[in-house]
Amino acid sequence: MTVNCPLHPRQIECVKLLAAGKTYAEIAIIMSVREEAVKTHPKRARLSAEVYNGPALVAKAIREGWIQ
Repeated sequence: MTVNCPLHPRQIECVKLLAAGKTYAEIAIIMSVREEAVKTHPKRARLSAEVYNGPALVAKAIREGWIQ
């Protein structure tokens, strides 16, 4: 993660799991939260990253070095 990353740690964790191809249901189990909570993390991360959809969020996170 770079210093300029606008995402919170839980958002980063969620984006990493999305990049790995996990579903919201699978991420909820892994993160021990409700599926509704999982849906909130990418939504807020998209707003912070100034992108409009999930694939763009994952692409920007990789490109910027926020996730590997």
